[in-house]
Amino acid sequence: MGIIKSEQKIISACKDFISSSEIKSFLIAYSGGCDSSVLLHTMNLLKDKFQLNIRVAHINHNLAKESEAFAIHCKNICHKYNLEFINIDIYLDKSSNIEEQLRNKRYNALTEIAYQNEYILTGHHFDDQIETFFLRLMRGSSNKGLSCMSLFNNINNKIIARPLLNINKKDIEDYQKRNQLSFLNDTTNNSNKFDRNFIRNEIIPKLKSRWSSLNNVMKSNIEHQKINSIILDDIIIDKLNHIYDSGSKKLSLVKLKQENNFIQSEIIHKWFSLETNILLNHYQISEILNTIINTDKDSTPEFTFHSFSIRKYQGFLYLINKLSNKDIHKSKKWDLSDDLKFNELIIKISKLKELGIYDFLHINQPVIVRRREGGEKILLNSKFHQKLKKIFQSKNIPIWERDSYAFIFVKEELIAAYGPNDIIISNTNH
Repeated sequence: MGIIKSEQKIISACKDFISSSEIKSFLIAYSGGCDSSVLLHTMNLLKDKFQLNIRVAHINHNLAKESEAFAIHCKNICHKYNLEFINIDIYLDKSSNIEEQLRNKRYNALTEIAYQNEYILTGHHFDDQIETFFLRLMRGSSNKGLSCMSLFNNINNKIIARPLLNINKKDIEDYQKRNQLSFLNDTTNNSNKFDRNFIRNEIIPKLKSRWSSLNNVMKSNIEHQKINSIILDDIIIDKLNHIYDSGSKKLSLVKLKQENNFIQSEIIHKWFSLETNILLNHYQISEILNTIINTDKDSTPEFTFHSFSIRKYQGFLYLINKLSNKDIHKSKKWDLSDDLKFNELIIKISKLKELGIYDFLHINQPVIVRRREGGEKILLNSKFHQKLKKIFQSKNIPIWERDSYAFIFVKEELIAAYGPNDIIISNTNH
């Protein structure tokens, strides 16, 4: 009777999900394990009734010796169900965080092949939620982080959906047994060197042996975290709107410091996540507060995470998306036939015409555009050249922003320093 009830729960959960979905096309992430096998079986069972379009993707992470066997198994099951099967190989750098790599590469691969009108489905269930809660708790996550996974979320502009998210692992195992679904066990799940596996294999079984109601307690706890997160979110967004200038991309330190430490932390967390789609943890936020915000006003410290950095300059915080060295062009020759993309800038012909320097540049070829090297001078009157450094200082242009300027030269003479928000023009062409 229990097994039948479990089956009903899962079928009902998938029916509810399908009914609530705006579209009926799904890309199912299929590992070959128990959870994704149950999800695939259930969705295929409902395919004709709800007129679903289903494709299946298997991510071969090439970590275990049986990885190839998993790929073959998944392909055979999809052939049995008469479903389109896609196998994707990914390879990891074993010298860095494998768990984070695996997650990022897996989602990047899935979102890359998913259609715009297609949801990506994963087999995550409520026991995965519990693991995520404790994992994030130990990593110092915020209220938002402790609210764990959502039924829907957006990654790389594609929708990830988890129809079984509120289903317990026991119900999934019962469904598998009743329907005699063949699945494979990934041996990497046994290795406790991975944090999630340690929580799954060591911590949660001990908690459940002492408190059998753990799942129910955690459902209530996570739901409370979601509600608290929503309420706090509204408060923090309102405060952020009062201290952040989206036009100039700067955040007022004076106004930020009027708040208590907790609110400061939440504002920084929200600001960073809105601009980068990255959630910082408690320890990273503390580092920003200690090394950036609470330092001498004349210091210029920097906090860096991935390709982003936070800098302080003259009473404001700036969030910068840094180009990698391989993406940076040091110089380009420009024939002025069209707008020029130079690193993150677009140098517009129309703007040069508006400034009255296009004709001069067009006549006096060749035109070279290059990055700032330091020591550049520009003629701002009929007699004297002035150092760009002093001009930047007088305009209160942050040090790092100066490197984003494109310097336009004719015959070694600097004609213009073209920036994202300002253009400095030489008098040479007059």
